[in-house]
Amino acid sequence: MDRPVEIAAPPMTPEPISRAAPWTICLFGYAVALTITLGVLYYGMRLEDVDLSVPFAYQHDALLILPLVKATIERGDHWTNDRLGAPGRQELYDYPVVDRLHFVGIRLLGLVLRDPVTVFNAYYLLTYPLTTLSAMFVLRRFRLSIPASIAISVLYAFQPYHYLRGEVHYFLSAYFVIPLTLWIAIRLCQGAVPFFRRLDDGTYRRRLFQGAGWGTVLAAAATATAGAYYAYFGCALIAAATIYGWWISKTWRTPVAGGAILAVIAGIGVGNHVPTAQYQAVHGINDQPHLRYSEESEAYGMKIAQLVLPVTGHNWQRFATVRAEYDAPRLRPSQTENEWDPLGLIGAAGLIGLLVAAFLPGVRRWPVGPLASLALFAVLLGTIGGLGSLIGHLVTPQVRAYNRISIYIAFMALMAAGVGVDRLTQSRWRGMVLLRVAAFALILWVGLWDQLNNMWFRDDGMVKERKKIAAKYREDRAFFARIEAMYPDGGAVFNYPHVPYPEGHPVRGVESYDHVRGYLHTDNVRWSFGSMKGREWDLRLRSIAHDPTTEMLDRLAHLGFRGLLVDTRGVDPKKFADMDRDIHTSIGDGTAFVHPDRTLVMYDLRAYAQYLEREKGALFARMAAAEWDSISTLWLKGFVSYEAIGEEKRRYHGRPKATMVLVNPTERTRTVRVRMEFATLQKEPTTLTIRGDVWSDTVENLREKPVRYERVLTLPPGRHTVEFDCPPPMSFLPADSRWLFWVVTNFDLKEEEPEKQ
Repeated sequence: MDRPVEIAAPPMTPEPISRAAPWTICLFGYAVALTITLGVLYYGMRLEDVDLSVPFAYQHDALLILPLVKATIERGDHWTNDRLGAPGRQELYDYPVVDRLHFVGIRLLGLVLRDPVTVFNAYYLLTYPLTTLSAMFVLRRFRLSIPASIAISVLYAFQPYHYLRGEVHYFLSAYFVIPLTLWIAIRLCQGAVPFFRRLDDGTYRRRLFQGAGWGTVLAAAATATAGAYYAYFGCALIAAATIYGWWISKTWRTPVAGGAILAVIAGIGVGNHVPTAQYQAVHGINDQPHLRYSEESEAYGMKIAQLVLPVTGHNWQRFATVRAEYDAPRLRPSQTENEWDPLGLIGAAGLIGLLVAAFLPGVRRWPVGPLASLALFAVLLGTIGGLGSLIGHLVTPQVRAYNRISIYIAFMALMAAGVGVDRLTQSRWRGMVLLRVAAFALILWVGLWDQLNNMWFRDDGMVKERKKIAAKYREDRAFFARIEAMYPDGGAVFNYPHVPYPEGHPVRGVESYDHVRGYLHTDNVRWSFGSMKGREWDLRLRSIAHDPTTEMLDRLAHLGFRGLLVDTRGVDPKKFADMDRDIHTSIGDGTAFVHPDRTLVMYDLRAYAQYLEREKGALFARMAAAEWDSISTLWLKGFVSYEAIGEEKRRYHGRPKATMVLVNPTERTRTVRVRMEFATLQKEPTTLTIRGDVWSDTVENLREKPVRYERVLTLPPGRHTVEFDCPPPMSFLPADSRWLFWVVTNFDLKEEEPEKQ
């Protein structure tokens, strides 16, 4: 048995907000909260005749997550997918989606429901009752009354943040872990020290994994696996709470406990990225899929005005008008996803109260002090131009959407509102119990009316939108079923135009993930879309899509593609007319069919590929081998190109330190000649140093005027990393956080003919 330490801590037992209730009453409270949540969900979203096999959202980032759900159910994980990224395969190691807690839930649902879209919808709907239950659990742990816990937990589940993001921001909508994270933080502020038991005489005894210790570890593990953003914000708030608790408790155990909790979250977070680290150790670090700049923390920061203003489309026309006046994207800067952050009347009142309390002198009663301090810290961290902007500029820009901390603020603000009304209705008079119930019933009714906009409870809102989506979804299902029937044993189809994955910019009318619809509606067909941005097949497919039509068809045949799907929204109408004519000239008429909405055209290349194989014979095999064995130049970390797709080699901008990888996929050593031009963005001279196992050199006196460069390299089999170091002079002042100081133009790499070696 551990001996208790002798140093006593000051008494910190907070005054209870309400008296403990029998477990039967508590269970009844949970049942009431759950019933209200399900009722609002069922009648508000008009689920009585909903078809769960059709997604509620069928655009934007919903099409990013749907394939991950489908792969998880069908294959067991989402890291790789053989039916995307053809002729290779999709590998997500450069763009890790590490929401493991949610993938476990999806996998378990998939064992029962089977259909990926049904699971996709069902898990989203489950996030509402799960949020209610987790919020009520935490509120009851802090001794809010049962009526307060019911009202606040339901209001938290139906925050505008939840349904406005919906299935488009799928994992962000699943924020039911946040109350558990804040439970850790608020307890630290309270002076409670996890992993230690405080005795009656004020001394402590170690209790690592008993009672609250286990609960703390589980909550920390859930925080680490419920999304990178929520884990980051959770760590920030827990760190702030640790400092607050240390100041309150005056014991070294508080920072030790807080540090241990942060270590658990960070350790699991690092573990989630082990597959990425292992992959990039072999294939090189690729920052193209998740390139972020510090300016983005301003663009995606939080606005206090958007927290307290009404929700877009408010049920009261006056409030709706006030919000519409503010949401003027052409006139008001930084109007991005932060428009989805309103707290509602109750939450706004709670936040204002906390911010006022944070600046009032004197001691604040529990739990207003901790809530006010944490809320103030969260506002300073998330607000545009605040701490988040400094972190993005000075530490790392990888966390950019600081507005997402608003859902943490929402819980603290609603909890504060609940505490305030609980205090006002605290009395031994029996009639006060009924008054408290009536007060929170009114708060719940007003809060739901205020938070749920005019899309809810109406046939002309969500129902119409779902019908529109269902019509589009069923048209796609029929169209892609026809393609599936063409390839009963599987076949590869090329998606045109090429759209980089992930987070590719729209190509005319084709959004970032529109091409993935074919994968969602087929079970055997392989699709070119989904090759990782910056890797070998992404660059190869870019160049193919840029070729003239006849050359493109030949190269597709060499790589095994037997279909070409063109989304006409991504092609200039005149260019598509010429392209369509050239395709029919090559493959013949009667080999294409059109989507009912006239946007997609499917060309059957099977006969054309057979014709090429038959007519060219051995030449076709050699050309196919050359296509598969071509050397790849990967512009990975530190290089950026703003040229059109397929023309990136015309101009690459480089940071002072940048990395290239040359890939020889064959088993033989090859000789190549590289040609390019180097230049900087200012007049003062500098030196470019090139280091690598196959290429080392120095270019002196590099200036604005381009310098032609040529070199013959010997490439053994495998991958070869080349580091470029071009330090700017001391007088250089970057134009932005990208630090793009030098450029490579007109890059060309060709293999030397054997006779010239």
